[in-house]
Amino acid sequence: MERPPIEGLDVYATQRPNAPVNVFVHGGAWQRYGAKDYAFPAELFVNAGAHFVVLDFINVDQAGGSLLPMADQVRRAVAWVANNAQSFGGDPNRVYVWAHSSGAHLGAVALVTDSPRDFGLPRDVVKGALLCSGMYDLKPVRLSAEACRSIRAALAKVDREIGSIVTVVPGDRAMIERALALFEEMNATGWIVEARAALDGLSPMRQHAD
Repeated sequence: MERPPIEGLDVYATQRPNAPVNVFVHGGAWQRYGAKDYAFPAELFVNAGAHFVVLDFINVDQAGGSLLPMADQVRRAVAWVANNAQSFGGDPNRVYVWAHSSGAHLGAVALVTDSPRDFGLPRDVVKGALLCSGMYDLKPVRLSAEACRSIRAALAKVDREIGSIVTVVPGDRAMIERALALFEEMNATGWIVEARAALDGLSPMRQHAD
C-alpha cells in the first residue's frame, strides 16, 4: 500500500509551565531534510525554558513539483500547535515561527494566512517570526526548469559544433564569439551576459557544469 504523504511534527518540551513555543520550519530547497535532521537546536530552546517544535512535511518532488501542498501542511501545523499547545505545557498566546531558506518561504505563507477564516484562530496567532535567507519572489523558481532545459540544449549544441567550452582562456576570442552566437541562437540569455562580460573584460569564464 502506498504510504501517505509526510505530515507531522516533533515536540521537544521544556519543564517550564505555560512556556512559549518556537515552531521551526526547515529549509532544503523544498526537496531535502526532515524533522529528524533539525533536532539539534532543541537543547538550546528547552534549556532556555521554551518548547521547540520542528515540522515534517512533504517535499516538492513528492508533491509532483508543486509547492502548494507543502505550504498547506505548514499552515496546518502552525494551527495545530496553537490549538494543542496546552497539551504539552505550552502557551497558545506565545507561538513563534523560526525558519530558514526554503522553509522561510513556507513560514512566510503561514504568517500571511487568514487564520480566522481558515482555522478559526486569532489573526495574530503567531506573535513573532524570524525568517532567515528566504526566497519570496518565486517567479524565477517557476521558470527555472524551462531555463535549465534551454541552457542544457545550448551547451549540447556548442559541444557538438565547436567542442567543450567549459573553460575558455582569454586568448580564445574566436571560439568565445562562436559560442556566444550559438547561445544567442538558443536564447540562453543569462549565459550570454556572463560570457560577454568575460570576453570584454579579457578574463577567463567561470566553469559551468550540469
